[in-house]
Amino acid sequence: MTVPTLDDLVTPITPEQALAAELTQATLLGLDVTAWQPVQPARTILAINAAIISGYSGYVNLVAKGGFTSYRSEEHTSELQSRF
Repeated sequence: MTVPTLDDLVTPITPEQALAAELTQATLLGLDVTAWQPVQPARTILAINAAIISGYSGYVNLVAKGGFTSYRSEEHTSELQSRF
């Protein structure tokens, strides 16, 4: 298993990626996700939720990037480099 980079952790996800993750979780719970009709309420709810999650991940991305970069200073970086 590879270790994710900071960019991996703070990259927003698309609605398609969020929906795929939701369907994967549903499958792991034993739910049938292949026989749904395109306009069935359950699938529509998951699609709406995926759009919300995707939009929210963009805000989380901005907050996370801002927080991580504010803790980095030249003194701090030099100190860490000298220890390792």
